[in-house]
Parts: sequence; C-alpha cells; structure tokens
Amino acid sequence: MHGPQRKAYDEAIAFLREEEANFVELAPEETQLLRDMAELVPGVLELEITELIAGLRPATPDNLPAIGLGARDGLLWATGHYRNGIVLAPVTADAIAAVLTGEGLPAWATAADPRRFAGVPA
Repeated sequence: MHGPQRKAYDEAIAFLREEEANFVELAPEETQLLRDMAELVPGVLELEITELIAGLRPATPDNLPAIGLGARDGLLWATGHYRNGIVLAPVTADAIAAVLTGEGLPAWATAADPRRFAGVPA
C-alpha cells in the first residue's frame, strides 16, 4: 500500500477547565463536560472512561507562593506556586537551599515567607 496510512483510534483525550474549587466535589462538572462533549463528538458517550486525572495547583490566598520556614519548628515550605510551579522551581530551590545551609531566606523571597499566614484560620 502506498501513501499515508490511517490509524483507527479507540480512545479520546479531553482536557478540562481550570477553576478555583474545593477538590472534594467535582463530579457534577465532569458530568456536564461529558454532555457538552457529546454534542461535539457523536458517540463519545459510548466510549469507556479509562482514566480521570485531576491536576491540582495549590495556591495561597494572596497568590504568592509560600517559601521558607514555617511557624512549626523544622517545617520548611515550598508550595502555593499555582500554575507557575515549574517556572519558579529553580529560584524556589535556591531559596530553600539557602535556608537549609543557614543563610536564611534571600531578600527577594521575603514576601513569600509562609509565616505571613500564622494565626490565619485554615
């Protein structure tokens, strides 16, 4: 056979949306997404769902990450980067390394000090 060959696919990948939510209860939104997708892709409801993934992006109330020593002794924070985690990973690692080697949190990272949330109810 000459020319390009076509492959029959038996699975589909759907990308969901981004939202601020309590990650405990998302099922109604996923159900609606499948209904919406069925309008665009006839027969999609006949396919087997083989995997569902939730990619959580932790954030803080003020949208700055939490980097450095926490209020509890020995607790070191490096979280809350939201969608910028991979971008900020190198500078976050540098800041954490500085804290671990006794240099303290770099001046540029003081705004990200997690102790700014001390006393704030979770």
